[in-house]
Parts: sequence; C-alpha cells; structure tokens
Amino acid sequence: MSAIMHAMVSWKLGNPCAWGGSMMYWLLQPVAFIIEGVVWFYWGKLRKRLDGRVGYETLNTFERLVGYGWACMWLMWGAPKRDFALLTCT
Repeated sequence: MSAIMHAMVSWKLGNPCAWGGSMMYWLLQPVAFIIEGVVWFYWGKLRKRLDGRVGYETLNTFERLVGYGWACMWLMWGAPKRDFALLTCT
C-alpha cells in the first residue's frame, strides 16, 4: 500500500516513471521490516541468556550501534536505487 501511495504522489508531482524503479524501492521496505522482526525475535532470546553475564549498558550500547548501523546500511543500499530511478527517468 505504501508503494502505491508513494508512486501516486510522485506521479501526481509530474514524474512519469513513478510506477517503475521508485515503486520497487517502496516495495522492498516490508522486506527490511521482516528482517528486523526476525533479528529482534532471536536477539530477545539471546539477550535473556546474556543478562547477568554482560552489563546492561554494554547491551544497550550494542543494540544502539547495531540499530544505527542497520538503518545506515539500509539507506545507503536503497536510497540510490530510488533516487537513480527518478533521476534517469525519460
């Protein structure tokens, strides 16, 4: 639904290629959500075992670093695909 809504806005703003590569970018967003959900599920199980062995602040810092790293990696991988599709549209 999000991909369709983003494509409609892009098309309405005058982008004739809104239904192509840009839409594929938005269709991939749920894939990232699923990956995050699976990682969080297994991390929760592992974290319960690590409680007491590793400090609370250490675990929180690790989670923050992994979270920011994941977000940066996803944006660096995906944003060029979205932007390039819009920039090279003829």
